[in-house]
Formats: sequence, C-alpha cells, structure tokens
Amino acid sequence: MKLIFTSIIIYFFCQIPIAFAYDSYSTTELESVKKRLAAHPKLKILDSQSLEDLAIELLSSRFQLHALELRLTRFLQNGDLPFAALEKAISAEETEQWHMSQLKRLSAEPDSVVTQLQKLTLKPLEKQSAQRVYALCIEPLKYHALRLERFSPRICSPTDSYNHTRHESDSVNIRTKPSHKNNDRVKAYNILVQAGKDIIESKKLEDLEILLMAKCIAEKSLKFKVPIKYPIKACHESLKAPLRSPESALFQGEGVCSNISGVAYNMAKALGFKGPIFFARHHLHVFLETHVKGEWLHFHPLASYANSCDFVRFK
Repeated sequence: MKLIFTSIIIYFFCQIPIAFAYDSYSTTELESVKKRLAAHPKLKILDSQSLEDLAIELLSSRFQLHALELRLTRFLQNGDLPFAALEKAISAEETEQWHMSQLKRLSAEPDSVVTQLQKLTLKPLEKQSAQRVYALCIEPLKYHALRLERFSPRICSPTDSYNHTRHESDSVNIRTKPSHKNNDRVKAYNILVQAGKDIIESKKLEDLEILLMAKCIAEKSLKFKVPIKYPIKACHESLKAPLRSPESALFQGEGVCSNISGVAYNMAKALGFKGPIFFARHHLHVFLETHVKGEWLHFHPLASYANSCDFVRFK
C-alpha cells in the first residue's frame, strides 16, 4: 500500500512541469500559432507534430509570434533550419529586451559618465549614440555576472574563406591619428574611452574582453549599410575612412565594414590593447586580424545576431 501511494505521489509531481507548460497558454493559442507557422513558405515542409513542437517552443519563450516573425523569417531565408532559426530569433529578442532595459535604467538613474555626456552640446542623435555605446558596451562589464553571460569571447574554428592572414598582402588605409580639436565630439569620445579604461583596469579585463568591448562599441555606434543595396553610400564611406579622425568616425552614424573596422581598431588602441592588431582585406570586405594567446584570430565588427562567433581562428 505504501509503495502504491509513493508511486502515485511521484507520478503526480512528474506531471506538474508538463501541466504548467501547457496551462501557460490555451489550446486555441497553440492552434493559432501552428496555423500561422504552417503558412510560412519555409515551414510548409514540417509535419503536424513538428509544427506543434515549434509552436510550443515559441509559446514557451514568453514572446509573441509577431515579435519574432521578422527575425525568424530572416534566419530561415539565410538557410537555418526551423528550430535553429527560432532559437536565434528568441535569442535576438532577448538581447533587444536587455538593450532596452539597460538604456532605460541608465536614463532613469544616470551615473557620473552619463551625466558628463548629457552636459555636452551634441546633436540629439550623437548624444543618443554616446549613451547607447556606454550603456550596452562599457558599463555592463563592471559586473561579473554580465561579463560571463554576455561578454564571454566566443572563438570559432577556422573557415575556408579565411585560411591565412592577409594584413601583410592586403592591408587597408584607415586614419588612426587623433583629432587636434577639442569640440564636444572629441570630449564625448574621451569620456567613453576613460570610462572603458577605468573598468578594464579595475576589473582586470583580458585582451579578448578589451577587443570585445571595442567591437561592441563599433557595432552599436554605426549602422551597417549593405554595399550591394547602397553602392553610392558604400563608395562614399570607404573613401572617407582614411580621412575621418577616430573621434569623428565614432559619430558618423552609418558606414560599411571599413568604417566599422576603423572604429573598432581605434577604440581598441585607445582602451589600451597592447597586442598586434591589423586591418586586412578579402576582396571588398575589410576586417581585423590580431594575435592573442599564441594564435592568430580575425574578427568582423558587424552587428549580426546570426553570427555566433566573436573571433575566428585561422587554419
């Protein structure tokens, strides 16, 4: 009798997570999401059970389909399989929510760095960019938990496209000489650099963490303009890259890979990265190469949720 009673209790508790999972949304919601997923051209190949599993995973993420739909479609069009595409879409939405909470927190309770930036006479978009860079790429590295969760460098295996270093044979000319001016753009740049250096020193950040901070700053300060879609803009920004000072480049708003690589390079140097770092080119694409902990790595400072690598090894 005792054995039967124990078995019933174990069975009941084993069922609780499943009950909670299904009770968090209704059958009507599940069927509605399944129907919308089934209508997607890239998901029509899925059988009924796979569609249901995909719908359950989506509903369990706490995000609505409309919040994930654009990203899900983009990842599917890029060739990701359905469940991998959904996982990336959920991760991207979580990151976006975290970005919003960071910006909201520092806006409501500005620290000394944000206060300094707010006092400068910058254009609204420039001030917004400076505060965004600080909130998303610099201030979070003060906290050990956030460094582990969001700023642990991800190094991937070599790829065929980048099987050898190119900085010696295919170098790129980007301006690295600081501005001689003392306007508010320069002051904002220096405030951000000093804030980053203070955290790097106090938290004893490693080389890859410094590069990751610089990479993040480049990605969050400039909007990438895809050259094939904006050929005139791409040509214009490429020609300007050797002329713009590091301070001016940070606030140019948008650019192509050479502009973003330039911001990352100059910021890494300004933050105190001592290792070798070079510009390199592969066809029309500009990126960076560095030597850290005994191995050569390349990295593309372009914001992309689809890319799971921060650095890639050479063969």
